Amino acid sequence: MGTATNAPGFVYHNGEFREITCPSGKLNRLVSINNKSVVLGHCDDRSGRSFLFEDGRAERIDLYSPVPDKDVLPTAINDKGEIVGAYFDQGRHGFLLTGRPVEPRFVTLDPVPTALVKGINSKGDIVGFGGRSFLGVRSSDLNQRVLSR
Repeated sequence: MGTATNAPGFVYHNGEFREITCPSGKLNRLVSINNKSVVLGHCDDRSGRSFLFEDGRAERIDLYSPVPDKDVLPTAINDKGEIVGAYFDQGRHGFLLTGRPVEPRFVTLDPVPTALVKGINSKGDIVGFGGRSFLGVRSSDLNQRVLSR
């Protein structure tokens, strides 16, 4: 997947490259693709909005975070549509967003100081790192218990 440059992002699928741009037409960061070919991206403009590219269309999405969109960085999406990433206020925090768009639930994941959540699989296993590296937590465990350090 492409990263933020002066060029649009892209997806390579079935032997073809497909250009993807942020819904605002600005630069973007494509950060993840799931097994349903849904691409998660982040606009590199003043809005900092996140978007999904699905079925040939890019659509802005609300991450329901406690901070402005420009301070939220999604990093991965799984086949259930669960999104993980980080947000920044007085520090860096991991997050998990489930239930979107019908019953969205934004959960802060702080298993370690300055957590940066990097991935989530279809079972809901989440990986990331921070002050002291952690292996993961399970998205169904809303008590945010660290499974392994």
